[in-house]
Amino acid sequence: MTSKAFTLIELMIASAIMVIMLTCASFYFSNQQQAARADAAINHLQQLLLTAKLQSIKTNMPVTVCELTSSGGCSGDWEGMISVFNDSQTIQKVQLLTDKKAMLSFSGFPTSKYVKMTPLGLSGQQNGTFVYCVSYGAELILRGLTISRTGRIRLLAQNDPYFNDKQSC
Repeated sequence: MTSKAFTLIELMIASAIMVIMLTCASFYFSNQQQAARADAAINHLQQLLLTAKLQSIKTNMPVTVCELTSSGGCSGDWEGMISVFNDSQTIQKVQLLTDKKAMLSFSGFPTSKYVKMTPLGLSGQQNGTFVYCVSYGAELILRGLTISRTGRIRLLAQNDPYFNDKQSC
């Protein structure tokens, strides 16, 4: 007579296989979640810059995007509360970085402290690149955004040649 029940060893082996599969899946989904956060942050930055551009055209006044210091000047640090404002009002304030390990940097303008959109929709005769970077162990997640003098905004993906020399944040 044969028994149709599982033995303890069979149950332990099946449980061990399930644990290994769940561990691999959780690592994969964790990396996907970090990439999704990076995409969301850079897309939100793109929306802020487009808001500044459209508001500048609409009001016929220059609109600035930067992180404000307590004294009201632009700090040049893009990791805090980002403000979109013109001379008379603050249009929008946003905390882009919610991940403590993430960094947002900006380079390329003569004054890398702010982006100023003109009433013609131009970026103030300046070019620049934003880079969102977060490192999780050996995994480096990079996203970027460039803005041209004409005010054109282009997203950079992880495999963009701009990131070829980036080995760390």
